[in-house]
Amino acid sequence: MTKVVIVDNNRDVCSIYTDTLRCAGYHVEFINSEETAIEKICKEHPDLVLLDVLMPKINGLHLLDLILKDPCWTKTRVVMLTNVADSAIAEKAMRAGAKDYIVKSETSISELLQRIDRVLS
Repeated sequence: MTKVVIVDNNRDVCSIYTDTLRCAGYHVEFINSEETAIEKICKEHPDLVLLDVLMPKINGLHLLDLILKDPCWTKTRVVMLTNVADSAIAEKAMRAGAKDYIVKSETSISELLQRIDRVLS
């Protein structure tokens, strides 16, 4: 089963994504702490991390760099899933190695699932 970790500090929004992805057949874990995320990702080796840009302690772009530069996460793909609709930030994330940049408020659940499937295939 494909493992997905959602890293976001908004529990309400992420519970919707967690339920949706579980119904689609993914094994999903929601983490709302950057420190916990780093530890869990290294321990669990998920196939995909859905990562918010705006996090309280560590900026999502910095966390993206940490994930992609650490050899223990070489097979993990990262998709930015955020409400930050800023093309400069999106471009920076993609240059850093994110596989996609999805703006929550502009993306339907069905489109989100399609884009996740595309990243994982």
